Amino acid sequence: MTIDKPNTLYFPKTQEWVLQDDYFDSVLKILIPNGFRYDGASVPRLLWAIINPLDLSEAAPLVHDYLYHNAGLDVPVFVLSTDEKTVIPCGARRFSKSFSDDMFRDIMNRWDVTPWKESAAFHAVDKFAGFAWREHLRKNIA
Repeated sequence: MTIDKPNTLYFPKTQEWVLQDDYFDSVLKILIPNGFRYDGASVPRLLWAIINPLDLSEAAPLVHDYLYHNAGLDVPVFVLSTDEKTVIPCGARRFSKSFSDDMFRDIMNRWDVTPWKESAAFHAVDKFAGFAWREHLRKNIA
């Protein structure tokens, strides 16, 4: 399990990232399981010279995609044990789109992403990612 930097692997053919170890976000207290597949920061390739997806940190897109993937579902939450190596389940929480987007910004902030890039990425998901949220929500509550 990693706490600080996610251990991920990118597959160019499918344009997917795959989490290689469980990842614990100590602020949200969520555990993202090893093997979780996600598309990362969906920055249009035309803009990569200005904002490369990796400029936004590895953790922010991972956590954001995980929360979107679980739209409308209760996500297990955990506390970190005193040995700081084990997580202990302590309930569940349902996250909203607005909260998920805010956490995307918060994580970029924690990772010292350049402020204007953080702001641009946040506003992009805030304004344009509603379709993805609604699609996951539709699948999850069907």
